[in-house]
Amino acid sequence: MSESKIQAEMRLRLGSQPDIRIFRNLVGSGFVGNPRTGEMRRVTFGLAVGSADLIGITSYRIDPKDVGKIVGLFTSIEVKAAADSKIRDAQKPWRDMVDSRGGISLISHLPSEALYIVRQWKPHVTHVPGNASLT
Repeated sequence: MSESKIQAEMRLRLGSQPDIRIFRNLVGSGFVGNPRTGEMRRVTFGLAVGSADLIGITSYRIDPKDVGKIVGLFTSIEVKAAADSKIRDAQKPWRDMVDSRGGISLISHLPSEALYIVRQWKPHVTHVPGNASLT
């Protein structure tokens, strides 16, 4: 199955969940303007080079000791076809950044796999580079 077909199915599967919203993140550049007058300018779109194919937000209920609030977790899914399971070097810093700040970051080959991983996410304490120590 092609990566684009897996991605479309993944968007449908995760998007059908009431607590998950997923969007396609196209990264690239192009030109806008009027080609007749030559007034063209380059524009860049998408979050960042190396950012995941699908991004979104997943609701997560904090434990009762934390007043039962619901928070939104940034969710980042890199979609890979079965034949292509390696992430590019440019994608590693993105994944590390999302993970280190408490978001959900994963690489997935199947919609069911992506949904399972998102559902299994648990909060963890991580030091965020550049933030002052709490002590």
